[in-house]
Amino acid sequence: MIQSLWVVEAKSARSIFNKSYLEEAIDPDLLSSFLTALHQISMTLSRKKGVGIENIDMAGFRWVYEVKNDLIFIIVANKKDDSRILKKQINIIVDLFYDEFKFLNKKDFFKKWNGRRDKFNSFEPILNHLMDQWYSAEKITHSARLLDLLDVYQQVFDAYKAHLAKNNEREFVYDKLKALIKKLAPCFEQVTFRKKMIDLLEIDVITESIDEIELRLGLKKLFEEYVACWDKVLTKKELEPIHKKIQRYIKDDWDRIEHLNLSKFFLTHFL
Repeated sequence: MIQSLWVVEAKSARSIFNKSYLEEAIDPDLLSSFLTALHQISMTLSRKKGVGIENIDMAGFRWVYEVKNDLIFIIVANKKDDSRILKKQINIIVDLFYDEFKFLNKKDFFKKWNGRRDKFNSFEPILNHLMDQWYSAEKITHSARLLDLLDVYQQVFDAYKAHLAKNNEREFVYDKLKALIKKLAPCFEQVTFRKKMIDLLEIDVITESIDEIELRLGLKKLFEEYVACWDKVLTKKELEPIHKKIQRYIKDDWDRIEHLNLSKFFLTHFL
């Protein structure tokens, strides 16, 4: 998600607009000079005329550049954010900025500019509205991805359903998993243990803020413990049809599994 926006006059390196959603306060003039210098250095080193820096990972953030006319636009985002999406977002910001301040299209505007940044303050509510829209869309996309993640693991867990009806086996498996859950992220406490299934989809990824890395790590550990338990209590003959069922599922849902970066993990266990 975008954390800051800088709009800098290219020739003078003056910041004409900046908005930060970070807690740390940064001197806009100092940073704008540094960011402009990076751009100018990249322009000098570039073999393609007029092509400068596009994005760079620095200080734990991803910095994305876009240049139009006399202005350099720089957004600061999370390092894990997709640079292709950030590029589309910065282009939207550029278009909206020039649409709001049509006088910027006049030649040599900055030669006559008095240096007052408040001339550009009206862009802040536009940016805030844009950020709200992107945050909502990202949250929906994030929740949908986590639901897919849970559902894929649920399908694999359900392959062992028939054996959960046997009390001794079920109690052994459930005790192991419940002990493990105490060591995982708090969201795993929502996992429900029913008579014939373990319900992973009870984990609320819609209304609760759940870290994807923590969820992935927890599901991986839970899955490995689950499989290890069944390997202990079932014979090879009993495991064979279960593995075949899981293999068919992996084949049928391959696109989603691959998109979630789970293909290698599951193939290692069942092929």
